[in-house]
Amino acid sequence: MSAALSLAFDGLATVLLVVAIVYMMVLNRRFGRLREVKTELERVLAAFGEATAKAEASIAQLRSASAEAGRLDKQDRERLDRTLSLRDDLTFMLERGNTLADRLEAAIRQGRERLQGVAPEEAAAVIRAPRQSAEPAAPPRPPPASETEQVLLSALRRAR
Repeated sequence: MSAALSLAFDGLATVLLVVAIVYMMVLNRRFGRLREVKTELERVLAAFGEATAKAEASIAQLRSASAEAGRLDKQDRERLDRTLSLRDDLTFMLERGNTLADRLEAAIRQGRERLQGVAPEEAAAVIRAPRQSAEPAAPPRPPPASETEQVLLSALRRAR
């Protein structure tokens, strides 16, 4: 029995060796295919590295563009605030100018009514005479509310 047992072990070892040899041949083929794909895989990985570097550069550019846009947005908001302030000042000045124009128009109309039917000599005397009005004198004008208004008033004075 020892010869039979020895033969059985030898047969089992032979079968295992045949299976191992077949398995090694399959692995050799797979490794061969992997070696063939290796160069292509290296190219793909290199392209991936380049794409990653470009993406990082693009992200940096986007960050700087975003920061620049934020700065420009802040400048635009500041300009808008100054523009709105100027608009408010101009609106105030227009209202004041319209009020003064209405008062001048009323004074001219009143003067014409007073001079209607008056001889030219008497009209000249009335014009030269100091005005006595039932209206109280206008209160002194307060100082301009803002620097912008001061600039606009000085420009208007120079234009006269």
